[in-house]
Amino acid sequence: MYYSNLVLGLTAMINLVLGLVIYARNRRNIINIFFAITTFGIFLWSLCIIFFNVGDLNTIYFWGQFTYFAVNFTIIFFLYFTFIFPRGNFPKNLFIRSILYILPLIILAISLIPKSIISEAANVNSQLVVKLGWGYYVHSAITILLFIWAYTNLIVKIRRFSGIQKMQILNLFIGTLISTVIAIITNVVLFSYTTQYNWLGPAGTLFMVSFMAYAITRYRLMDIRAIIFRTIAFGFVLLLITSVFSVISTLITKIFTDLAGLTSNIYSGLIIALLVTLFYQPTRRVVERATNTFLYKKSYDPDALLSSINDTTASILNLEQLLNKISKILTEAFHCEKIGVALLNGKKNKLQVSYKDGFKPGVAEALVDFPSIVKIMFRQFKETPGIFVIDERKTQFDNGEFKPVSPKLLLALFENDLALIVPLFAKDKLIGVLVIGTKKSGDPYASRDINVLNIISGQFAIAIENAQLYGHLEELVTERTEELGQANTKLESANVQLKKLDQSKSEFISIASHQLRTPLTAIKGWISMINDGDLGKLPLKIQHPMEVVYASNERLIRLVNDLLNISRIESGRQKYDFKKNDLVALADEVVTKLQIQAELKKLKLVFHKPKEKFPMVFCDAERIHEVMMNLVENSIKYTPAGSINVLLEQKPAGTVTFTVKDTGMGIAKEVMPLLFKKFSRGEGSFVVHTEGTGLGLYVAKLNVETHGGRVWVESEGAGKGSTFIFTIPIAGPKELPFEAPDAKK
Repeated sequence: MYYSNLVLGLTAMINLVLGLVIYARNRRNIINIFFAITTFGIFLWSLCIIFFNVGDLNTIYFWGQFTYFAVNFTIIFFLYFTFIFPRGNFPKNLFIRSILYILPLIILAISLIPKSIISEAANVNSQLVVKLGWGYYVHSAITILLFIWAYTNLIVKIRRFSGIQKMQILNLFIGTLISTVIAIITNVVLFSYTTQYNWLGPAGTLFMVSFMAYAITRYRLMDIRAIIFRTIAFGFVLLLITSVFSVISTLITKIFTDLAGLTSNIYSGLIIALLVTLFYQPTRRVVERATNTFLYKKSYDPDALLSSINDTTASILNLEQLLNKISKILTEAFHCEKIGVALLNGKKNKLQVSYKDGFKPGVAEALVDFPSIVKIMFRQFKETPGIFVIDERKTQFDNGEFKPVSPKLLLALFENDLALIVPLFAKDKLIGVLVIGTKKSGDPYASRDINVLNIISGQFAIAIENAQLYGHLEELVTERTEELGQANTKLESANVQLKKLDQSKSEFISIASHQLRTPLTAIKGWISMINDGDLGKLPLKIQHPMEVVYASNERLIRLVNDLLNISRIESGRQKYDFKKNDLVALADEVVTKLQIQAELKKLKLVFHKPKEKFPMVFCDAERIHEVMMNLVENSIKYTPAGSINVLLEQKPAGTVTFTVKDTGMGIAKEVMPLLFKKFSRGEGSFVVHTEGTGLGLYVAKLNVETHGGRVWVESEGAGKGSTFIFTIPIAGPKELPFEAPDAKK
């Protein structure tokens, strides 16, 4: 009796846990609700028999009546379940609905009548003997009629449905039929002779639970595969441990009684507790492995699979190798009979087989050549986004629940044992499909498989697109390599010619500049003497023209000097005089020289001298002076009104920064990169100052870079002023352009 009650307790717990899990999975689903209520009825049935078995003669009447109420309660809701499963539709016929509502009330009424189930009870030779009342026969008749009704529903549905839904109903039918036969024999037929086997009725529901679990895992019923697996595994572990250690308990108790003369169960209980503690985990692992073989059939670790896919997509750029590697990983994980990848040819808008394994010759090619396959594919994925599960869609189509874009294509896919069509989207663009065949075990793909493939498809699609781009680049590189090889010889020859021409240009500019410099210097001297009156008093009429001539001559001299500097720097013939110089004095000299020019335009020119002691800088004073003059003079030229601020700072560490900030015409962002190029001037500068050549900033840039520094400009835009900045290292450039005799840093 003790062991039968223990089995009943385990049965009650397994059914209760299963019912709660399914209900919690989707509380609004009527199928889940009625299944949970049915398992709750089995839970009550099991508890009632436990109390019936352990009770005395005074409580047996109550628990007997309540037991048969629980039995019929369970059967009624099982009947309800057969009506709504698998589509969730309750009968609409008013007469049938009335019967289904009235039956529970009749059963409850009978159960409330005292001694209606058991009229008399007595202990005869330590055995419970009962005399059955009229309610027992009414309950038994109702029980048999309800079962006949329920199984009639299931048989009708087995004939009407096909595919996955048919297999779901068939598994439900087999499991519950076994449980029903056991319950009728033990709780209806034998109960009139003995109560010894009444516990086998609810215990037999483990067959129903097992078959339901198999249907769930094999056919995605209610979508709780992993949870049911754990529940069943845990239940079998407890059942196995209970059975084995119950036998051990009996033997230990007998040993203590026979040998030690101890009849107490305390010692045997302590030993049993110790054994259960030691052997529970190993037993659980053994049972889980055995159950896993039956339910999961070569399962895989999703995290390990995703990690493997991620490593592969990140490391392989060759398309052929990528498709081969990913396909093998998926085949090993899902144990599918066939797998293939078909990609869209962007130019021809045609589907092409890029990889296949397990297909019969010509099958894959025939499928991708199906009439209007690309249009069908785009439309189908638009109407039913996500992974296309062929067996489910085929079942829905047969039942009139789904209308595919092309029934012929759906049938062709189904007949060729294909299970999944996984769309490959890269940046919301469909680039192809991954086609996976049925599993070798015959199992369908579970929700976990679908979820994992959804994650993988995105990574796979991006990796394919990258591999295609890489392959395209490789083709272009191969095509261009020969062309470049041929062109390289021509370019080398042309380069030699260009160097000669560049050298000739530099020599020409140098010679021309030298030739121009001598007469320009003479012109400057004579005009200066004429303007100063050294050759006699100058008539008023020609004083202004002579001043214009003098100014023009000055511009020509500056232009010639700039050309000479450029020629020397570019040809490497420029001479420098590097030594330690006082840049504060140099900047102050520049500002002082240009102060009159600024005042003529009514501009405020200010030099902000450093407040702290400024270090001596290793540089060519003449070249830096030219750079400072150029930047400040430019600001004066292009600032119509306002102020010009000149700053010299020791920042960042190890460098000095010279800054000229004005409130002038400003510079557009697109013009800034052009300012320091040869013969380049800012937009609108010709209107403000027509005499510039576009060489000053270019020369300044060359001089600053020779010193190991850099020069740049900042401006918020036209009309918002400009800031010209250059920085040079205090210690001078890392490599001097020449070795000065006394150049010491």
